[in-house]
Order: sequence, then structure tokens, then C-alpha cells
Amino acid sequence: MQKKTKNHSTTIRKLVGLCDFSLIRVMWTFTVLQSLN
Repeated sequence: MQKKTKNHSTTIRKLVGLCDFSLIRVMWTFTVLQSLN
């Protein structure tokens, strides 16, 4: 039971990390496009 909860929180942490990475990538791309214009 406790192990299942730990696995669940790890999955959430991975998803949050993935979202953060995507957001950073989008922001970086936007900044590059702005500087090109």
C-alpha cells in the first residue's frame, strides 16, 4: 500500500518534470524567434 503511494508520487513528479521541461523549451523557442525578428 505504502509502496504504491510512493510509485504514484514518483509518476506525478515525472509528469511535472516533463511539463516544466516542455515549458522551458517553449519559452526558449519564443525568445529565439523574438530575437530573430
